[in-house]
Parts: sequence; structure tokens; C-alpha cells
Amino acid sequence: MHWRQYQRFEQRGDLEKQAEGLRIALGQRLPSSALQEVLQLARQSAAQAEQKQPAPVIAIQDHSVHYLHPTTGEILNTLELPREAGQKNEQLINWSHFNGSHVMGMDNQGNQLIPKDRLSSRDLPVPGLRLNSSYAYLSFGLQGSPRHLPPHKSYLCKQWLDPRIPLENLRSRPYDLFATPQHPYFVVSDRSAGKLHFIQRNPLKLLRSWPLVQAAQKKILQTVFHPDGKQVYVSSYQKGAFHVIDRGMAQKRIQLSTPGLVSNLKLSNRGDLLYLYVMGAEDSVEIWVLDTLKYQKQAVYTLEGSAFSAQTDPQDLFEISPDGKYLLTLVSRNRPNLFSPYLLQIEAQTGQVIHETLLKPEEKPLQLAFQARELTPPRIRLLPLLAHGGYGLNEADIQAAFAP
Repeated sequence: MHWRQYQRFEQRGDLEKQAEGLRIALGQRLPSSALQEVLQLARQSAAQAEQKQPAPVIAIQDHSVHYLHPTTGEILNTLELPREAGQKNEQLINWSHFNGSHVMGMDNQGNQLIPKDRLSSRDLPVPGLRLNSSYAYLSFGLQGSPRHLPPHKSYLCKQWLDPRIPLENLRSRPYDLFATPQHPYFVVSDRSAGKLHFIQRNPLKLLRSWPLVQAAQKKILQTVFHPDGKQVYVSSYQKGAFHVIDRGMAQKRIQLSTPGLVSNLKLSNRGDLLYLYVMGAEDSVEIWVLDTLKYQKQAVYTLEGSAFSAQTDPQDLFEISPDGKYLLTLVSRNRPNLFSPYLLQIEAQTGQVIHETLLKPEEKPLQLAFQARELTPPRIRLLPLLAHGGYGLNEADIQAAFAP
């Protein structure tokens, strides 16, 4: 592993990736128990830091972005979002016709994700929806929870609302929030105005607003961050195109050789590939694979079925698993009934559908989410713990291990 790549994991606070890199670079020089011991120490330090100063929850209420205390719901900081002239009252806008709360748990059985638990809002031990990397996750594990779900379980989330910490459903308001813990910025899309607001975390500050979609189209659908923070990728209600915003805040439109609508997009874990969910002719579904250097087409996966966006909101469900091996999406098929929802698990490298699950119509989710690794404060690092932990490492060993 290159030293700069390892430093990136330190900056993100990703202890698991730090341990993986150190195992590769220093494994021959360390006792077998060393990494496990320093991991345990680092996690204890992270838990103490979280208890002393818990990370705020980002939420949108009315026309403002709030930092909320994660346990009390107290407003810690507020940023007013720009209002458009003639903007409709949000109570008059209904972006989603789904109601109610429901979470479907899924188990890993071999390499297949199998639906298992179905929980109502009464069963949920922790309120709120938090964000990690480019995928959302549900934070479980409080002591004394009515139901304690095991770690590393995946979830399908329809809606997640809590009156104490009012985080918004992804499509219940004209605003969508996209954030990652390792990135110093986050974005809020104003779907009624077709604008993307670029916001700095600390101090909380609006840096720039991008008008990406014309008035006749007026919808920004999905935003994902490059793992290195170099670019932000945006799909919008435009056919055959998506947008890229770089670190210098230059914005460009990438045109594709298809009249289809790019309704959703996802990045590979390394950030070298971009997966586009494209709704083509007669609502057919294609997944386009592009490189992120020149945006050249690498592959096209054609799926059996049609896009749900033809009947509802043009933001089809599309996710990549935390390990980067699988794509998950929903398609509509007219068997055994009209518009039957099928959850597809697709091998990202080949486009092969390795598993599909027929869901009941009332189980069709609004969102796909994964429980993911917790990130820790960047000051909690594994390498200093190893260097000063009595494991026989010296500076020369470390320099030699990470030499190019």
C-alpha cells in the first residue's frame, strides 16, 4: 500500500482500512496479536471521544440546514437555504405517495442477500438515518434496545422519521441531503429549483449554488462523492447526460450516447468506475459502466424488467455494496402480477444477476441502505499505537515498509 493512500485512511478515520494497510505493509515485522490489540485500544478511544463529544446529525427542517445534537435533538447550528422567487409552499408539494415506517433486514447467506426481518417503527432501537461514505446506514447497538440486531447486516429502508430528531425521508420534501463523514463539504439539492447547494461543514457556510437543471425539468436526482473528494457526480432529470463538479468548483456536463434518462449513479470503492442506472426506450433498464478519467464506456448491463420511475418518481433505487462487489437495484416485471417489484443482486464486475428476490407490492422500498463501519476522529490512528506499543518497530522499519 502506498503511503499517501494509507494517510487518506487516517484522515477519514477508517480504522479497518488502516489495519488492512498495516497488515500488508508490516505483517512480517509484527507479532500476530499486535494489530488486534491496537485496534481494540483505538476503538476504546473512539468510543470515549464519541461519548464526550458526539458528532452532530445533519438535518433539513423547513428551508434550513441544522446541526442537531444526536441524543437530545437540540439545534446546535443553522444555515438558511436560499429561497427561490415564487417558490411554492412545501406543504403543497408531495414528492412521494408512500407513508408509514418499515425496515426489512437482510442476511448474508454465502454471497447472497436474503430478506429476513421486517421491523416496524416500534421495533427500531435507534432513531434517525446517518450517512457514511456514499451509502446510508442505520446505526444500531444501544444498550437496552428492544431489539439488538447483529453487526454487518444490510437493510432496506422505506421511510425513517422520528419526531425528536426530524430527519427527512429522502423524497418527502423538495430538498435532498447528500453527505459523507470524510469529506469537509456536503451538498443539498433543491428539487423544486433545480439547484445544488455546496456547503462547508466547519464553519457551517454556503459556498456556492449551482443551477444544474432548467425550469422545465427542475429535478436533481442523485449526488455521489468521489472517495478522494476530487469530484462530485450529479444525475438530474435530463436525458443522456450527468454533471461533474471538481475540487475547483468547475462544473461540466457529460453527454452520453444514449437518449435514456440517468436516474441514479454510484461509484466503485476505488473511484475508478462510475455505474449509471439508465432508463432507456420503453422503460427498459441498463447499467452503464464508465471510467472516471475520460468517462469512456466500459460495459453496458441490460436487465430484464422495466424501471419503476416510469410510474413514480424518476429516482430509481440503485446501490453498491460496501465491499464493492455487488450492485443492488429494483426492477418492475409483470409477473406474477402487474408491476411486481424484484430486488436484483448483480455482480459489479460482470453484470451477472446472481440473485433476485420477489417482493410484495407493499414491501417496495423507497431507499436501499447498508449498515457500515463507524468512522473515528482522525486523531485516533493505529500507526502511533504500534510504533510506541512495544512491538519492536522503529522508524526505519516503517519507512522501508511504505517505500514506493
